[in-house]
Formats: sequence, C-alpha cells, structure tokens
Amino acid sequence: MSELSTRDRVHPTRRVAVVGGGVSGLAAAQRVIALAKEVDVEIDVTVLDAAERPGGVVRTERHEGCLLEAGADSLVPQKPAAAELCREIGLGDELVEIDAHPGSLQVVHARRLHRLPAGFLLFVPTRLGSLLGSSLFSLPGKVRIALEALAGRQRARGDESLRSFVERRLGSELYERVAEPIVAGLFVADGDRFSADMALPRLRTIEQRFGSLTRGMLRARAAAGRGHGTASFLALRGGMQRIVEGLVGTLPIGCVRGGSRVTGIARQRAGGYSIEIDGRAPLAADAVVLACPAFELGRLLDPIEPGLGSDVAELDYASVVTVHLAYPRTPTGPGLAGHGFFVPRTEGMPILACTHVGAKFPGRTTDDVTVLRAYLGGALDPGMIDRRDDELIDLAHRSLAAMLDIRQAPLWNRVHRFPRAMPQYPIGYRDRLTRLNDRLGGIAGLELCGGVTGAVGLPDCIESARRAASRTIQHLTPDSVKLPLAI
Repeated sequence: MSELSTRDRVHPTRRVAVVGGGVSGLAAAQRVIALAKEVDVEIDVTVLDAAERPGGVVRTERHEGCLLEAGADSLVPQKPAAAELCREIGLGDELVEIDAHPGSLQVVHARRLHRLPAGFLLFVPTRLGSLLGSSLFSLPGKVRIALEALAGRQRARGDESLRSFVERRLGSELYERVAEPIVAGLFVADGDRFSADMALPRLRTIEQRFGSLTRGMLRARAAAGRGHGTASFLALRGGMQRIVEGLVGTLPIGCVRGGSRVTGIARQRAGGYSIEIDGRAPLAADAVVLACPAFELGRLLDPIEPGLGSDVAELDYASVVTVHLAYPRTPTGPGLAGHGFFVPRTEGMPILACTHVGAKFPGRTTDDVTVLRAYLGGALDPGMIDRRDDELIDLAHRSLAAMLDIRQAPLWNRVHRFPRAMPQYPIGYRDRLTRLNDRLGGIAGLELCGGVTGAVGLPDCIESARRAASRTIQHLTPDSVKLPLAI
C-alpha cells in the first residue's frame, strides 16, 4: 500500500453523510470506514434514516419458539457480495448453505400443485427428459419449449417486457405457468410492464452470446462446476437481521441516526454539502451517499441540479405483505412437500407464493407446528397493503387451506407490511440510469446505491453500496492509493 505524505496525514477529518438506513446505506457506511482505514484517512460517517430502526425491509423475529423472516430470507451464492460482507463483519460462521433439490419448488396450475421439472434453472429447462415427463405443460407447450435452442440468436433489440422476452424464447405457456409466477413473483411485478433488461440481464446477455438460453445456462453451470444439481442458497443461522446487527456493530456508536428525515441537500460554494434534517440542525458533509428510494430522490436531487432526479423520481414501487400461519403438525396437518410454491396470476388466487418455513430452513420451527409464510400484494394487487390484519389472515388461510387440504384453524399468525418496498422498473429504465449516471459524473462527492440503481435483493444492494463507497473514498482522497471499483 502506498505511503501517504505528511501533508495528507494532517488533513482535517472528512465527513460523509449516508441518506438511508437500509442494508444498502449501512453497507455503504461500513465500507467507507473500512476503506478509509486502508488509506489511513480520518473519515466521520453519519447514517440518516427517517425510520427509528435500521435495516429497512430486513426483519427477523422470534415468535412462539420459531424464527421468522418478515422480509428477505436468503442469499444467492452466485452473487458473492453479501456472503463476502458477512465474512468481513464476522458472520462467516453463521452462513448456512442449503441445497435445493428436484421437487423442492412447486407451481400451482389448475388449482393443483405441480413440481418444477428437474433441471430448470430459474425458468430455463436444461433436461429434455424431465420437461417431457412434466405434468405442468401440455404437449404443444413442451414442443414449443424444446424448440428454444433452435431459435438461434435474434438481432439485438432494445429493452422489452419480461413477458415479451420469455414468450419470444420459450412460448406463452412457460411464461404463464413458470416464468411469471417465479420471476415476476420475486419482483412482485407486472410482467407486461417490467423491464427484461432489469429483471434478467444475465439471460439477455446469454441470448446474444449463445443464441439459446438452454445452451448458455448449461455452459454457465458447467463452468461453475455445479454438475447437475439445482442451485443452492445461503441463509444466516440467526436470520437475515444478523446482517443488520453485524453492520451496525461495525459502525461507531451514534453513527446511525434513526428518526432523521432528510428534507433537503444543498451544495456549498466552498465545496461539500449541507444536509437539512427535519427537526434537527443541518449536517455538513464533504460527500453524500444516497441510499434512499426513488420517490425520495427527486426532491433531494433537483435542488442540487435542476431536473437531476427526473429520470428516476417517477419510478413506481410495489407494496407487499407477508403472513405467517402456524398449524398443528398432525397426520391430517398441512401436506406441503418441499420448500413451497408459486402462484400464477391466471389462477386468480389472492396469494403470490408460499414458503414452508421448516422445510426450507430446518430447525427454525418447533416440532409441534407447521409454519407457512404467504405473500400477498404486489404490483397487480396494490390495495392488499391497506387491508386489515384479520382480512389478510383470512385470505391467506383460505388460499392455503384450499391448496393443501388444511382442516384446522391456524394456532397463531404474524402479519408484516412493506409499503412501497419493491422498485418496478419500466421498459427502458436502463437508459434512464445511464443518463442519470452521466450527469452525476459531473457532481463531485455525490453517489447513489440501492434499488434505484437496479439493485434488487441483498447481494445486489450490497455490491452497489460497496461500489459507491469506493468512489466516495477516491473522491475524498484523490492523491492517495487508488482503490478498485470492482469490489
């Protein structure tokens, strides 16, 4: 590592403000402090969040002896940023790898559960025999899916909807019965409006490179050395909130200020920024990392430069509700095999998906109960978030009872609401991001991270935060060692 000059060592302490106390904001703050130590520079970091508790949509709780995830429940190892962060903050020993297996995920069709055929990677089939033997598709549907590899490369085109992309490659039956419930379900999105570039950037690249999603996914799996098994995921033994607790534990006491709603940001003539906080004194900062949702960014960016936030300010967000229901574990109790199931919108059911908590996360429930987590709401049912708890519980219970032949009332329940939690990227959103990034490049000391940048899921949010932190340190220490942007 390069030695800093005496002049650099006596430079006054730099100050960084992070707006947003979700995982993106906390990860950005942690990384700024870690990188500052590497280049031997004093940096004071303050995280400002309107909510009283940090962590955003990440929330774990214990109830009746069970460990429950209100929001995100796992990490994908194919995106290593989150696992790397866990190891960095001392949570490496808490990471647990759980292998999915054929039949662990199911899809509802005609009000019956059907196993996702073995060899499906996301929604892309890689085993012809399993596809042909599946009860999920009609014969014409199977033929259409099997012909995907013969379609070849299609001339590069602009962005399109999730539905358009999948139907173009694999047909409408696969879209409606697998891709829409799984991919659109993960984003709680309307697949007719959601950007394929934002939802499936890897598959878009595979199409252009290999001319076939099936061929490309097989080669990617072989390169990763995963043989013929389905992809695994990672969980934390104590729940996802351990990431929030671990991040907060690495930060100086008082660094995270809950109940601090930022009302404005102004550039100072002498350099740096003045952060206006509702009910509190302004905060001066040499650099700012914005880790807040798009509907907050418009009013914060435009005073810095007129129209700066216009490309992202109107980004919609979908609300989601999770409902945990516990049933007696008896011979006539819930008969759900595997980790859970997804529900296509064509089924007309109020729930989007269901997770069998004890099967997906062994040891998290007591021996006398079966705990199911139902997901409701999303872009196609925005009013669900406003329903009363008893209505949500009844909708979830009736849906699960009909699918799983449940004859008992739930022993207990937990309802969690996440208003405006999931960004809904419209077709062409990547072009908006490019324009915004081009303009931000001319504004020193201002960085974005999190969902507004296209990061969905904890690994993506953490990676975007680490990149923003790296750029922030490079701005504050231009004469010191240069840090890589790719973390």
